[in-house]
Amino acid sequence: IGRKDRLWRNLSKMQARFGKREFGFFPRSFILPQDIKLLRKAWDDGGSKQKWIVKPPASARGIGIQVIHKWSQMPRKRPLLVQKYLHKPYLISGNKFDLRIYVYVTSYDPLRVYIFNDGL
Repeated sequence: IGRKDRLWRNLSKMQARFGKREFGFFPRSFILPQDIKLLRKAWDDGGSKQKWIVKPPASARGIGIQVIHKWSQMPRKRPLLVQKYLHKPYLISGNKFDLRIYVYVTSYDPLRVYIFNDGL
């Protein structure tokens, strides 16, 4: 799950299996270069005032992330994850945030789960 592209592929498979009601919590994403045609269609369907966030699949701490608003700014040759930019994200006290939650499942029956509290 450390790579953004593989995480999205796995979430997408889970959404296909269990539906958007259970797995509709993540934005539609495109993995470049293989999804470039699907991205172009979504781009064209979205109008001219949209923004997209472009992320290297294996980087951390915001390195290499860019927000673009013109198709000509879209890198096409290297692996990337592209998502529609959220204009009104959920904020806490006016600030963006992230949760880094680590969960360790030791048993499914009976269910035994441990949560590392430092990420909360």
